[in-house]
Amino acid sequence: LGDDYAAGIAFKAMESDKIYRIDETVKVSWNEIASRIISAEDFLLKYPQSSKYAEMAGKYYDYLSVYFTGADNTPVIDDDSGKFRDEVLESYNNIVNNRNNEKFFIYKVITNYLEVISSNNNIMNVSVLDFIKQSYKDAEKNFGIKNPYLLQAQLKLLLIYN
Repeated sequence: LGDDYAAGIAFKAMESDKIYRIDETVKVSWNEIASRIISAEDFLLKYPQSSKYAEMAGKYYDYLSVYFTGADNTPVIDDDSGKFRDEVLESYNNIVNNRNNEKFFIYKVITNYLEVISSNNNIMNVSVLDFIKQSYKDAEKNFGIKNPYLLQAQLKLLLIYN
């Protein structure tokens, strides 16, 4: 049993302990989603030649999409004001305030994402959505694998635009 295989099993065990999304409703904390993104990215960094690489990249992109925009029934923004929810911003800040995360791509992305959000008064708008789209492209370049959820993510961004 290779280290990558064992790490993949450990990741799946962590996921099965707490199902994170049911019927487009997020069932775990934003910090838990962040932790899963970091765990998936850690796998991608450690095992780039793994036969499980594409599967783990798919999980990474799925969590990343929810972390950026939420799920249909659990958006990252308040429906009335369009502002990011406090608990979401707190989770983003937890990533950038943890020095252990500096080696991860998500650290750089969220650091810049917070700047974009802040410069737009914490409101989801076209500038924020453009940043998300670019971040998806950057992630694909960084990990060398296409985002299997990209079309779904782009459709979701279109719905937010309108």
